[in-house]
Amino acid sequence: FQGVANGLLAARELAARFPWPSEKPMVPAVPQRDWLFPATRNFLTRSVSAETRLIVELGSWTGRSTRFLADLAPQAAVVAVDHWEGSVEHTQDPELAAMLPRLFETFLAECWNYRDRIIPLRARSVDGLRQVAEAGLSPDLVYIDADHQFESVLADLGMALDLFPGAAIVGDDWDWEGVRSAVETVARQRNLRFEAEGSGWRLVVGAGAT
Repeated sequence: FQGVANGLLAARELAARFPWPSEKPMVPAVPQRDWLFPATRNFLTRSVSAETRLIVELGSWTGRSTRFLADLAPQAAVVAVDHWEGSVEHTQDPELAAMLPRLFETFLAECWNYRDRIIPLRARSVDGLRQVAEAGLSPDLVYIDADHQFESVLADLGMALDLFPGAAIVGDDWDWEGVRSAVETVARQRNLRFEAEGSGWRLVVGAGAT
């Protein structure tokens, strides 16, 4: 039980560094975009158990997947790592481009009811992973859905595996060439297996490999 207690303390200390505002931000309605597809949901569901206590999400946008993870693991804290600046594809959609200046506030508003368990860590993915490790935390699951370019996914995967070798690793956007190539490259270099279906994929590593 000492390890659990230490983990809770470390999570609280990290949360104190990335506090929520005292009042819920007032933001315009969010354009309807549901990018969390069934295959990815299935991989996430299979990778979470009753023992899951900490999840790190890389790429949170407005928090739909963050809330899904929080609901999947009601005993877990979820560290949402994002710079909340949006990506190139978002600037090409007029509705999404219009919300980018208040994207972080939109995430906070959409996840307001989960603020006791979600830690909004505003940083680039690799930096966020380092900060989680430096806080003394070790996630049960890392969900990768940040920048879809090959080099970015390669860096996210490599850092997650180096820092948290026991974590389950699930990702989205298998239909992006950069994502597929990065997962295949890492799996080949590290002699790991992976599963892929629809939009989702999962490296078969650590305790989450069921």
